[in-house]
Amino acid sequence: MVGDGGISRQDQRRGAVYASMVVLLFAGFVLVSRAGLSTALTLLDIAALRFGVGAILLAPLLLGHGFGGIRPGQVLVLATLGGLGFALLAYAGFALTPSSHGGVLIHGTLALTTAVLIWLFRLPRSRVGQGVGLAIIAAGVAAMAWDGRVSGGDWMLVGDLCLIGASFCWSGYGLYVRRLGLSALQAAAIVTTTSAVVFLPIYLMLPGKMLFEAGWWDILVQGAFQGAVIGAGSVFVYTRAVVLLGPEQVSLFTAAVPALALVGGLVLLGEVPGTAAVIGVALVTIGMIAAFRPPVR
Repeated sequence: MVGDGGISRQDQRRGAVYASMVVLLFAGFVLVSRAGLSTALTLLDIAALRFGVGAILLAPLLLGHGFGGIRPGQVLVLATLGGLGFALLAYAGFALTPSSHGGVLIHGTLALTTAVLIWLFRLPRSRVGQGVGLAIIAAGVAAMAWDGRVSGGDWMLVGDLCLIGASFCWSGYGLYVRRLGLSALQAAAIVTTTSAVVFLPIYLMLPGKMLFEAGWWDILVQGAFQGAVIGAGSVFVYTRAVVLLGPEQVSLFTAAVPALALVGGLVLLGEVPGTAAVIGVALVTIGMIAAFRPPVR
């Protein structure tokens, strides 16, 4: 049985399961990263743990199966979008903004940034009716920017821009990996291992590293979560969802992430959101749900 868009019902169900896992992983990524940055660890330390642990887990797979015939330039683009660019911009944003901003401006804007990239590069579109929904998402982004400008000043605005840049990287990764036709495990291995090979030598030469000064528990938690769960697991799960449903559909599943990040930040991290931030979360969530609705026939 084939559903809408030529996707079988079985693939739709499996894709929905993977996309639901993506939502939980994305919300956890925001909260755990924010918690890690409140310790002695810096954003560069957390990035080193993400790529280092992830590469240890996935490098054997890459050595055994290779790069799937893709060219070195494509490998670097893939690793930049799904690894280095996304992670460094996200951690920089988390260091400067509360978790509610991370949930909205990275994961809540995926539908919007995906649509922008599709328009810019004239890529094929799905039939999801997005117009009104994307406009509401844009209004939510504006509300979050206003919240950042009022409550945090220029540096929080810089953090917001970093988060939006991370969203563009992740959307670009979803579109690019589907174009290359890589399997989920192979894509995760390429992204994580290549990012480690590029980043770790630079990291070792940088001053101000706190990796060996931080508490062992903080290192263990961030290493396990960033390296295994996010660095390896989330790339695999997201890639699998994209292969089954397409990047547009998966980006719309993340409607729950902003609200989860806001509530988690309040309960777990004690971050009390401002009125504009709450409005931004509500608008982005409503916009993503509206964008997910298929057009009326």
